[in-house]
Amino acid sequence: MQDTHVTGRGELVFPRWQFTSTNTPLPDLRTVLHAFPTSYRALDIHTIMTTPQEDLGYQVPRDMLETNESLDVLLARMDELCYT
Repeated sequence: MQDTHVTGRGELVFPRWQFTSTNTPLPDLRTVLHAFPTSYRALDIHTIMTTPQEDLGYQVPRDMLETNESLDVLLARMDELCYT
């Protein structure tokens, strides 16, 4: 997963957006995260994954993963980011 943080008590925590409503990791999250350009930071990825994207019909990529919608569409979008 992306953007982990270790608390002062040594606990490992992850951003909430990376989990489904039943607290399991989003389907195919690892695949999508690895598709982002290596120059993207955690905040860049967070913003893209949690914001409606015009080129995806104003859908939120994170929500698309939770509903198992169009992994190929998301991966194509990540591929486009590599060339912009």
